[in-house]
Amino acid sequence: MRNRIKELRRSQKLTLQRLADQIGTTPQQINRLERGDRRLTTEWMERVASGLGVHPTELIADESDLALRSGLNSPESAPTPSSPHLQVRDIPAYGEIDLPVLGTARGSSDALLFNDGEVVERVTRPSLLAGATQAYAVYMTGDSMEPRHQALELLYVNPARPVTHGCYVVVQKANGEAIVKRFVRRNDHTVVLEQLNPHGELHIPAQEITAIHRIVGSVEHA
Repeated sequence: MRNRIKELRRSQKLTLQRLADQIGTTPQQINRLERGDRRLTTEWMERVASGLGVHPTELIADESDLALRSGLNSPESAPTPSSPHLQVRDIPAYGEIDLPVLGTARGSSDALLFNDGEVVERVTRPSLLAGATQAYAVYMTGDSMEPRHQALELLYVNPARPVTHGCYVVVQKANGEAIVKRFVRRNDHTVVLEQLNPHGELHIPAQEITAIHRIVGSVEHA
């Protein structure tokens, strides 16, 4: 299946290296995907589309799939079990009220209680999370990350995006809590995070952390 990865990448003036860095892979892998030497699976579509800031189906170039792309969000195009494009059509679409909000405030602490992934509510999916099947949102609690993030601000999280130095993250801990901080570095033993208010570094044993997910956007709570 032909794809538009090179076309979209060049339109945004992104080098192979830059796009690869953004999605946590190598320039060689991007080049193989562009040439069609590597199969463009649903997982790869999500990762590449996330780096390009487009809906995953925008990567499709085959004329035979144009109807799929144009009708992706149409009720009439709902997939059937026998549909050969079931996986592609099931990709979450921009504007749907399907993005799960996780975590509840825990007393006076700035930590969230995740309750084994229990969904608090569902909100409208922003365009930057179109196609991100593992994405979720959290409400900021406390003032530890002001002025960057305010209390009750809705934070959009995409676990598929790579965590890099200086990015803001949701850190899930083994005790069921989650905190919002800035990622500094990690090694086999320790994860170092930055807090803005009051400013300082947190050194957390790596075994106490179950996941670190990148925050890719936010919106003020109405």
